[in-house]
Amino acid sequence: MSIPKIIIFSFVLILVSIMILPFSLEQEPELVIVKDGNPLLVIDDFSEDPSSTWIFKNAAYWNANSENIMLTEPGSERVGVMWLRNNVSSPMTIEFSYKIGGGSGADGLIFMFYKDWNYEPGIGGFLGFHCREVEKSCPRKDAPGYGIEFDNYYNSKEEYGKDYGEGDPSPNHIALLKDFIGNHLTHVNDTRTEDNVWHNVRLIVQNDIINLFVDDEKTLTWTGMIDRSHNHLGFGSGIWGYDHQHIIDNFKLYGHKITVNGLNPGWKIQLFSGDSRIGEANVPEENVEAIIDVSDISAPIKGYFKVFNESELIFESSTFENIWGGDIWSLQEADSNDSLTQFDDSSWNPQTITVMISFIGIIILLIFLAYKRRQ
Repeated sequence: MSIPKIIIFSFVLILVSIMILPFSLEQEPELVIVKDGNPLLVIDDFSEDPSSTWIFKNAAYWNANSENIMLTEPGSERVGVMWLRNNVSSPMTIEFSYKIGGGSGADGLIFMFYKDWNYEPGIGGFLGFHCREVEKSCPRKDAPGYGIEFDNYYNSKEEYGKDYGEGDPSPNHIALLKDFIGNHLTHVNDTRTEDNVWHNVRLIVQNDIINLFVDDEKTLTWTGMIDRSHNHLGFGSGIWGYDHQHIIDNFKLYGHKITVNGLNPGWKIQLFSGDSRIGEANVPEENVEAIIDVSDISAPIKGYFKVFNESELIFESSTFENIWGGDIWSLQEADSNDSLTQFDDSSWNPQTITVMISFIGIIILLIFLAYKRRQ
């Protein structure tokens, strides 16, 4: 190749790079995923006054010193109830810790959900689940709803009364109740109802199945049509002649679905924790959102999202420490100050290619000039 041709070739490379530079800057907008909120989420470790979140009735109170909830403490003929101020009627997961013991042996506590709260809670073995006629006149006998019972004292059918179902299946049991204190849908005999040790509970309520885990062990399962006519949840406890302290701590409430907006029909979004894909959803036709089912996953989730169009991966988020069921997220165009991970081959994007073409042209030109000076 003659020297004049080298000069021409160098200038052509530089000119081409200048001409394609505007086109190389016209890329797809960068994306970022942001959390818009979670209308269901409640997290309460009771380290601060919880009265803005909970309603306390009768003997139940917040213990500011120990930073937990005392439903009933040792004594006689007491009932303590606390209700969440928020209404909840959707499928959900509930987590909490409980401790029962330290007394002479009665009566238990109950977690209530999808419950009518318009009643006077009954003391003793009624655990505040509904009114107790032997104690007072009850304007209404029923208070529909469900309860997870941690019972530590045997009450017979006669003690409950003929209108309130059967008697207890055993002195120590964990059970699922409906509507009445003696109506046990399912139960298991279990001494963790008065061992004076902290236990962790996770209750998963789906559309037609209820699973209860105590200390990460599946303890109860019930399948059937779930009545969501009522939307209150809370805790109750009662004592009569014998007693115990019944304590609650570390409450969490979250949902089973993660909604992601800002997508296109035909796209797909995946949720990862580490290297494991733990959820996936496709965007239906004529829609812009996907719903990821996380009903079987304990939260919070430490994870990240991947978004695919019809053919390839187009976005991967950074890792988030706290992803909860019930979250609502949006995929958006990123501001210049947003931190994100946009999926592309950054080593060979259009800007990089343009710069390399210019660089090669300049190098060739410099080599020519050096050669010319040596001549």
